[in-house]
Amino acid sequence: MLNLGCGPRFNEAWINLDFHSVHPCVKQHNLLKGIPYPDDTFDAVYHSHLLEHFSKQQAMSFIQECFRVLKHGGTIRVVLPDLEGIVNVYLQEMKEAEKGNKQAEANYDWIMLELYDQMTRNEPGGEMAKYLAQKEIVNESFVFSRIGEGFRNFRVFLLNKDKKKTSILKKKITISRINRKLKTKIPNKAFQIGNFRMSGEIHQWMYDRFSLKRLLESVGFVEVLKTNETESRIIGWNQYGLDVKDGIVHAPNSLIMEAVKPLLD
Repeated sequence: MLNLGCGPRFNEAWINLDFHSVHPCVKQHNLLKGIPYPDDTFDAVYHSHLLEHFSKQQAMSFIQECFRVLKHGGTIRVVLPDLEGIVNVYLQEMKEAEKGNKQAEANYDWIMLELYDQMTRNEPGGEMAKYLAQKEIVNESFVFSRIGEGFRNFRVFLLNKDKKKTSILKKKITISRINRKLKTKIPNKAFQIGNFRMSGEIHQWMYDRFSLKRLLESVGFVEVLKTNETESRIIGWNQYGLDVKDGIVHAPNSLIMEAVKPLLD
């Protein structure tokens, strides 16, 4: 079983890959270079909140790789932000906000961030981080219901972190050296934004149940079905703690779909 782009959510029963290793059980690998295993290797391939970080073209190649390394009869499980669900909430909260409902207006502000912020931000955390760093959040229960445990953990981090300004770009990549090499002058701000937007944090595409099903079927998957956090074709799924651990859903309101690599005739 293969867990791709796992971050801190891994299980020792699985082979866990990520761009950066956070634990000895996680192997470091750049997934844009393919999946480093032979054809027909795995019974299951799983990835959560990863596909949306690839461009539309990269996503096609990546899903083809997932198909390649799965055994015939194996299952792919894909978890990602649900565009349809976000849009439905957006429409509902906008209608209520127009009636003067202040709680709905706050909910509207948050759901707009879910729609756009992680695609358009030019700095780590973007507008979401600023929203979560407020001393008081009037719609805290709504935001928590949208992003789950991550909201609580990230909010605690933001409220307790050192107030000194830090930058994700403090690496020893000097602007002057790059400018000399290119024989031009890149404004510092432009370099910082470009470097950040290529870091992997931003979302490059969004999916709903129709577009994800179409993508999976386009590379050869069959029996594509929408499912939930606790139901899976993967045997013993709930014992692994990847979507739900200790009763806590990692990413509520996600779109979860599974598909099968067809058996050979």
